Amino acid sequence: MPGFLMKRSKPRARSGWFEDGDRPDENPIKPPWVHLGDGGATILSGGSIVVDDNFATTDVGGPSYAYQPLTPNWGFEAEIWWPNGISLGQSFACYFTDSWVVVGATFQYGMGVRFANNAGRSVYINHFVDIWTLAAPVATFDMSYFDYANTPITMKLWVDNDSYCRLWVNGRYAGAWIVQPGFEFHDNRRSVRFNNASVVQAEIRWLYHYDRPSDFPYPPG
Repeated sequence: MPGFLMKRSKPRARSGWFEDGDRPDENPIKPPWVHLGDGGATILSGGSIVVDDNFATTDVGGPSYAYQPLTPNWGFEAEIWWPNGISLGQSFACYFTDSWVVVGATFQYGMGVRFANNAGRSVYINHFVDIWTLAAPVATFDMSYFDYANTPITMKLWVDNDSYCRLWVNGRYAGAWIVQPGFEFHDNRRSVRFNNASVVQAEIRWLYHYDRPSDFPYPPG
């Protein structure tokens, strides 16, 4: 689980964390990971974070880790194996919200990137007043070309100015959106928690969560 931290004084701070599962199995998984909410325990097995099926979740239970970027321009990348080929109305989601290590974390005013296996297959971008209550849909991107059952999801999310977001899925540009007022990210709201609202187990094979220089002269948002 290597990471880096350079130039601790803002605004030049840069940090990043890379998880590759290259260590002995953990059952349950150990910090900086933790399992939040309902559902079966999250484990590390065979080099992957195993996210148990949790279709009946009532509080978006699933794993999260302590680390998050330090600056308003950041990225998140991951490879997720979610072999859901036949079950409609189910999803695997990445919710960007508080870090679990923040005292009094409420997980409010977050943003979800949800890979859904529905009749057309889609990626839904939503805002949430809390981790469970949907506030507003933001964008929907077509994934009808994608075969969840046989192809791992490789996602890349770039965020500029804590508000302008771009998403790529398996190297293909999906689209962009601007986080709505009141839901913008900030120093204590760039962490991520996962939820597997389906009937099949999922695996997070690797992830990279990092600060990055903006590729805009004046970042939008």
